[in-house]
Amino acid sequence: MKDDCPVCELNAWKVEDLPPRECVFSNEHWRALVRDSGLPGWLVVGLRRHVGSLNELTSEESISLGPVLAGGTQALIDVVGCIRSYVILFCEAMPHLHFNLLPRMEDMPADFRGAGVFGYDARQHLSDPERDDLGRRLAAAWPK
Repeated sequence: MKDDCPVCELNAWKVEDLPPRECVFSNEHWRALVRDSGLPGWLVVGLRRHVGSLNELTSEESISLGPVLAGGTQALIDVVGCIRSYVILFCEAMPHLHFNLLPRMEDMPADFRGAGVFGYDARQHLSDPERDDLGRRLAAAWPK
């Protein structure tokens, strides 16, 4: 845990004490949350320990990542009706290893596709109650 890292601060909480938007999925290595965004279903999948780069993953963390991203994609397909997902890793603004897992909607405007998806940050964001509701539905749909 790194003291000045907001992801580590949330990871220090007991999962059962987090609001549904902050813990859609959790296992020993990863936790997924509904990002504060204008795109319903935008998830952030973060490592539960602090590292800054993909090359710092243990073998177990690496092996568990694929099923987490695949499970999140299936939950997004089932709940928000997307046709597939985008998976983005930068670790620039937040130097804690995390992936943005975003729904690629069939009717997504062309200028919001690919890297343009970050344009959703300029749109009206979902409220916390909306994010909690979405978090509950995604958690229920996440493959076990």
